[in-house]
Amino acid sequence: MIKNILKKLKPQPTEAMWCVTLTIMNMTTWHVWRPQSTWMFYFSLLLYPLFYVFSKLFLNKIHQNKR
Repeated sequence: MIKNILKKLKPQPTEAMWCVTLTIMNMTTWHVWRPQSTWMFYFSLLLYPLFYVFSKLFLNKIHQNKR
């Protein structure tokens, strides 16, 4: 199931790099601030793939409309 989704999305190297950098930034900020709840940390990690899928789907539609 996940492989099919990845095939449809076709991630670009730049987008993958952005996901990695955002995750690293998230980890560092979390270590600096040390929030009370760990679930917020994991939730924020979950936001990155969701944001990626969202941007991929909507940006593709915008690009297709421009052509």
